Amino acid sequence: MTIYEVTINIQQDAAPEYEAWLREHIGQMLQLQGFLSATWTTAEEAEGGTVAHCVHYFLRDRDALQHYFLHHAEAMRQEGVRLFGGKFTATRRVLNVKEQW
Repeated sequence: MTIYEVTINIQQDAAPEYEAWLREHIGQMLQLQGFLSATWTTAEEAEGGTVAHCVHYFLRDRDALQHYFLHHAEAMRQEGVRLFGGKFTATRRVLNVKEQW
């Protein structure tokens, strides 16, 4: 299993609209080949007037994530940029599950 982590800091004034969009966005991501489930968490404290969100997408394997990067990532990312422009930052990382209990 592979975890694709996306951490977002959104300005507070745009947070309610962004959260509504993010809920739909996660649903769209879960329709893609190899995506199994997702968790959406928020941080209790964020930096300088922002709201922090972290989404973990659980994928079948690294090949499924690579397929996403090659065929879907650009379009999925651009939708958020188009709607929310400079009101957020996003960082991403890939986590490989070593053990699970």
